[in-house]
Amino acid sequence: MRLTAATALVLAALSAPAVLAQDAKPVTEKNTTPPAAVDALAPDSVAIPKHSTTDADVLGVLSLLTGSFLAQPAGDLPALRMNTAPMTVTGLDNALYFELSRDDSPQAAFRHAVLHVFKHQGKLTLRVLDFSKFQPGFTPSLTGLWAAPDALPVVALDQLSVNSEIVLTAADGGFSGAGTNPTTFGGATHMTSTVTLAKGQIGWADRGTDASGKQVWGPAAGVNSAFKAVEPFVRAQRRDGGLIVIDLVAGKADQPAAAEGSQVAVQYTGWVAADGFQFDTSRQQGREPFQVTLPAQLIAGWNQGLPGMRLGTVRRLYIPGPLGYGERGNPRARIPANATLIFDVECVFHKPAEPKPAEGGAGGAGGQGPADGGNPKRSDAADPKQPFQVAPSEAAKKD
Repeated sequence: MRLTAATALVLAALSAPAVLAQDAKPVTEKNTTPPAAVDALAPDSVAIPKHSTTDADVLGVLSLLTGSFLAQPAGDLPALRMNTAPMTVTGLDNALYFELSRDDSPQAAFRHAVLHVFKHQGKLTLRVLDFSKFQPGFTPSLTGLWAAPDALPVVALDQLSVNSEIVLTAADGGFSGAGTNPTTFGGATHMTSTVTLAKGQIGWADRGTDASGKQVWGPAAGVNSAFKAVEPFVRAQRRDGGLIVIDLVAGKADQPAAAEGSQVAVQYTGWVAADGFQFDTSRQQGREPFQVTLPAQLIAGWNQGLPGMRLGTVRRLYIPGPLGYGERGNPRARIPANATLIFDVECVFHKPAEPKPAEGGAGGAGGQGPADGGNPKRSDAADPKQPFQVAPSEAAKKD
């Protein structure tokens, strides 16, 4: 069953939102200063997606929707993060990538969609579109890329499907509106969505009704979730060769950062950026974290991207083709030539480099980390009983 964008926004008392609210943790108040314009977050050389529409009302709505927002905990529901950023969708004059996650687990966003604002027969309209025609790994691969909008893939309109639609009117310096759309969620036949947009805040609520018009889920009348604008939760780091590093979880500040000579163990998942094809993950039953001493015989994007991680860091690596498997690609892993790759990497063990021994003394690399069994098998492993694995190693090019 598909969770609607607005239903996810309010996390009404339904089965799916109840699961999302489990083990919610309190959060401290965030800075409520409205976020800076997206263009200001990147160097001038970065090609941030642009809107081609010139309609003042449409641009006004887009401005109010763009940025980072936080909804504080309410009852048993957790605090929520909402992030939006410009995205290129061929066939649309403007589009925003939309992502929703719990504040205590930003690396596990549970809702991804596209927002489009336009006028239909003179009526200002907000439409929510789903990534319905992509393989399952596509939306997880997008998590966190709102922090670097130029890293978001270009998609076509015919790869999306309409989820819901809301007609907006100007109100009190902002916009408000409502829309009713068919649904089968939670025993309802229709979902009515209401939204209010003002500078620095977004209110949104969904209510499901049955065939008789009786409300069967959603908040009470007049109650909306309240998202307030905050400073961006994370900032993208840009490194040599087009590598983009995004720390969704910063890790333990009292722990040392990985550097040359560090032994690290990481859990990781890798995708081809263009279509979200997941070519490997260490998060499989029977797999161990990938262990390595830096620098190592890794693709350049990993050797450049792992330093600086601390225990507990969850990092997104956006790796252009030349820093990945290059012109040859990795046919065995079904990675095309010059493919841009995205990796989700979590540091689960770190042993800093040992001091160099005195001249004439004995040196050593130390232990293997938590698994104490060596690194996961590389793609040239011969054991047919093991699930196919692709370690991010130059050795994997020997297909």
